[in-house]
Amino acid sequence: MRAVLAEASLGMPDAVAALEATAGWIGDGIATIINLFNPEIVIVGGLLGEVYAATAPIVHEHIERSGLSAPRSKVRLELPGLGADSVIIGAAELAFAPLLNDPVLTISSVPVD
Repeated sequence: MRAVLAEASLGMPDAVAALEATAGWIGDGIATIINLFNPEIVIVGGLLGEVYAATAPIVHEHIERSGLSAPRSKVRLELPGLGADSVIIGAAELAFAPLLNDPVLTISSVPVD
C-alpha cells in the first residue's frame, strides 16, 4: 500500500484509482463501526492512517453516504497522537497493564524456581 501511496502522489492513474477505491472501503468500514458502536472518536492509525491522511475527503464522503446521521454527526476521526509508534506503544501498554494495575499481585503470582 505504501508503494501505491507513493505512485498515487506522482499521479499514476492506476495507483490513484486503487487509492481511491481503498479510501472508499475505509469509509464504508468506519461507517459500519459508527453505526454499530456509536463512538465519540475513531482513531485511524498505521497504514490505514496514512491512506486516510491522503484521502480524507473520499473517506468522509463514504461515511456520509453509509453512516447513520445521528451518530455520524457526533463522531470525530483522528490520526493517532503518538504517530507511527502508536500501535507498538499500545501493545506494550496492554502487555504491562496487569503489572501497572496491581504490581504486588502480579509479582507475587510469578513462580520462583
